[in-house]
Amino acid sequence: MGTKKLLWSGGLDSTFRLLQLVLEEKSQVQPYYLMDETRPSTLMELRTMRAIKTKIIGPYPEAEKLILPTIFYAVSDVAANDEVSKKFHELQKIRHIGTQYDWLARYCESQQLFGLELGVIKKGEVSAYGESLSMSFKPLVIETEKNLFAFDKTKIKTENDQLYFEIFKYYHFPILHLSKKEMVAYAQERGWSNLMELTWFCHKPKNNKPCGKCNPCRTAISEGLGDKIPFWNKLAFSLKTSLGIYAIKKKMR
Repeated sequence: MGTKKLLWSGGLDSTFRLLQLVLEEKSQVQPYYLMDETRPSTLMELRTMRAIKTKIIGPYPEAEKLILPTIFYAVSDVAANDEVSKKFHELQKIRHIGTQYDWLARYCESQQLFGLELGVIKKGEVSAYGESLSMSFKPLVIETEKNLFAFDKTKIKTENDQLYFEIFKYYHFPILHLSKKEMVAYAQERGWSNLMELTWFCHKPKNNKPCGKCNPCRTAISEGLGDKIPFWNKLAFSLKTSLGIYAIKKKMR
């Protein structure tokens, strides 16, 4: 099967896939991590990855040879590519999509890196942000191996389809069929819960705790996995959400 290339951030989704590959499939993994110097969570993610790797190797010493040294690359060093960025901004006009998908695509293009495993999950984004990526991808991907999906050029029918293809053609999607809850349950069945509990998801931590406001925090809350978020941060998000819904309903009257 060869070495698997995995975009790993220390988050729940990518860590789950790392555990699947190393502990279940006994596959060698080459992790990649792009350091976004502007993101407040970067240091937390680096610490989390180190802690998870150390925790895996303790009870599973064979994992030390299976998890290759992470390839790090600074986002600020990713080469500009007007064509890729143009496609990204065109896609951004038809759906909500994070800016990371611009520099990730530019990085993959500059490195001619294909088959990089990316953690797009079932459902994914909170409903307020519209259709999830997994729903958008569904008509455009095929299962190349069991539970491993990739874009199929023969399924591209429209200009919008082509935009998705141009930005996401570099990746394989190994957890497209799973939600966060399903991954947590899967990990519990296999005794990986202590490793999954080390994962980090917040983009804008406050006092080294999840903020409760960023999109990953909102996704965690919406899927019932917000236990790591301090009560007051969750409360602030709930109040803000409730007030926003109230304002919308009042406007519609």
